[in-house]
Amino acid sequence: MSANTQLSQLERKLYYPEAVLFHEGEEGSHAYFIERGRVEISRKSDKGRFVLGEIGPNEIFGEMSLIDDAPRMATATAIKETVCYIIPRQIFEEKMGAADPFLRALLRIFVSSIRSISPPRQEEDFLQTSKGEAIGKKDEEYIE
Repeated sequence: MSANTQLSQLERKLYYPEAVLFHEGEEGSHAYFIERGRVEISRKSDKGRFVLGEIGPNEIFGEMSLIDDAPRMATATAIKETVCYIIPRQIFEEKMGAADPFLRALLRIFVSSIRSISPPRQEEDFLQTSKGEAIGKKDEEYIE
């Protein structure tokens, strides 16, 4: 497909609640664009599963492993009935190749930064920003 790929040309897939779209540690072969629904992003930890956040309509996820070729850093699970457009690696790479080299480098830096500040598997009860603000809730976001 060309760099002018439109959403209508991509595979569209329905995921039911609790369907796992990908698991932490897997190789990434495509990204997702949510048409409707919600997806939870979570990581394994020593306390169970730590919810990093939720993704909703008109948002993209799963792109990080396509940018840096590293394994998936989290698990993506449909929270409710969700419809996604599947963006294969080849199309993603075509789009990236057509982008300004400065923007490509900036995206790689962003991905590297996100991976370095994401909670490790044995994370503390919650993260803090550089200003000391809490991100997440101490025990409520862990799911056993």
